[in-house]
Amino acid sequence: MAIDIEKKKAEEKVSLWQNRWNRICDLGKQQNFDVLITLQPVLGTSKRQHSNYEQNLLQNVPNDTVFPYYHLYINALLKLNDTCTKTYDLRNVFDGINQPLFFDTAHTGDLGNKIVADKLYELSLPIVLKKNNEN
Repeated sequence: MAIDIEKKKAEEKVSLWQNRWNRICDLGKQQNFDVLITLQPVLGTSKRQHSNYEQNLLQNVPNDTVFPYYHLYINALLKLNDTCTKTYDLRNVFDGINQPLFFDTAHTGDLGNKIVADKLYELSLPIVLKKNNEN
């Protein structure tokens, strides 16, 4: 019963986020600006070897509020492909990076931030260049 209640709460939160994202993307279309929405990586979503510290976090910090339902955010993100300029799932952006990245289950240090920033640059550059060519 508790799992059903938690899943229902998670579904409600995801629905709220999806509605917010959708409104932002609609506003972008109305006001002529591009919107890129991404889902961030969290500890445990990439295929990589974790540091001892990260492994300890995965084993000892309760992640039950996000992890079991993170796929719901992916499904919501996919539904925005027609509304937003671009959506992208960054959960696996750290695949193969076998160095310490996280300092808690959702936040990264300098290396993780750089990897995400580089990916965001890669995703947004074509959008910016296209916009530049139109002007």
